Amino acid sequence: MNPVTQSLIDQIDNPALLAWVEAWDAIEQVVIRVCKGGAVGKRDEQDFIATKRWLLKHHAAYAPALESYWRRALIKGVGPATEDPFERLLAFDQARDFVDNLDAARLLPAVRQAINEWLLDTIHAKQH
Repeated sequence: MNPVTQSLIDQIDNPALLAWVEAWDAIEQVVIRVCKGGAVGKRDEQDFIATKRWLLKHHAAYAPALESYWRRALIKGVGPATEDPFERLLAFDQARDFVDNLDAARLLPAVRQAINEWLLDTIHAKQH
C-alpha cells in the first residue's frame, strides 16, 4: 500500500473504511501491473473482477464524501478531473482493458490524492 495512505489508515479505527481503501489499493496494483507489463495474467483478471465486484457493492457509501476531493485532483497529463476517476476505473470490464492503457493509469494519482486528502480530513475532524 502507498506509505502515505498506510500512515493515514493506521490512525482510523473503521474496518469497513479500511476494507474499502484496501480494495482501491488492489485495483491500483492491477492497473499498474497490467499497464506496465503490457500483458494480463490469470491472477490479474481474478483480482480485478473480485475487487471490482466488491467495490460496486460498497463504493456508493463513500462516493458523495469523495466528490469534492476528486474534483480538486489532477489527472496526469490532462488537468483537473472532470469525471469521477473512481467510476471511470470501475467502468472497465476486465483487467486486460488496462494493457498499454495510459489513460487508465493517469487516473490513479487522482484516486490516490482524493483518498489521502479525505482520510486526512476525516482524521482531523475526529480530533476536533
